[in-house]
Amino acid sequence: MASSNIKKEKVATYLIIGVSEDQYSFVYYEMSASPKLLVCMLFNKAGFNKKKLLSFLSDNKIKPIKTTIILGAHAYRLLTIDAPDLPEDEARQAAKWLVKDLIKQPLIEVVVDAFPIPGRTGQKDKLYVVVASIKELQVLYLLCKKATLHLNEITIGEFGLLPLLPLSEWAHGLLYTDRKHAYVMIVRNRLIELIRPVNVLMFEGRFPEEAYTNIVLEVQRSLDFYQTQKWVRVETLFYLPISPFDKRLISRLREELHLTLKCLDQPNIVEAFEDERWGEHIMDFGLIEGRAAQLSDSGEENEARN
Repeated sequence: MASSNIKKEKVATYLIIGVSEDQYSFVYYEMSASPKLLVCMLFNKAGFNKKKLLSFLSDNKIKPIKTTIILGAHAYRLLTIDAPDLPEDEARQAAKWLVKDLIKQPLIEVVVDAFPIPGRTGQKDKLYVVVASIKELQVLYLLCKKATLHLNEITIGEFGLLPLLPLSEWAHGLLYTDRKHAYVMIVRNRLIELIRPVNVLMFEGRFPEEAYTNIVLEVQRSLDFYQTQKWVRVETLFYLPISPFDKRLISRLREELHLTLKCLDQPNIVEAFEDERWGEHIMDFGLIEGRAAQLSDSGEENEARN
């Protein structure tokens, strides 16, 4: 029998690195006819360095063609400002000067980017401005560089959640958490129109039952604020299937908010990241590579060196 000379087509593989306050999460998957999750691992930030990253990549034979970093809420601030009367690209460039008096760090220590908030006719346009510390971005950039990972994008948690919501002209809300706080995000046509914190602290990864009334009130205020600003009612409030919202809290939200509350029946996370619309929402931290390279050249890369 003649042997086949047909070469097996190489399958594209991707790496997503999630960054929380004290952990890194790695999701590695391949994409052929359908996405397939290959590796999913957590590491504590403390003591994580180039050696451990290289060992993890080698042990699991990880060679992605694309690497994306998703920042947790601890790593950036979101500010709302009036949009300058400039084209969108120029407005993004101007954003850092417009927020310099609103942040504590010198501009040289942060990366600033912005995205527009769709406004109602007759309203002044707004911008959400993302202010991220260059220190953490530098560490991540240098780790990826030393591990020869091709870093394509760095984005924020909200943009990572965005493709999991329905693409609809109706407004939908999402109740989600970092490890300490809850947030309400309202989206229409896969565009973020509102992000507001729920000012109740979690305790040991859960919300105390005595805080339920405050949570319901805070969520109601966010929905009311959105409706007065946009003249649009939120039809459905989603929450993530893995969340600190227990059944009693969900029941109270459903009964007192008088809207549809649904657990987000999310697909495999990698399917969401392969959604063709996801790339439209990536934050373009265009300064990161140049800034991190400057810091590296000046010898300020000690945190990623070992």
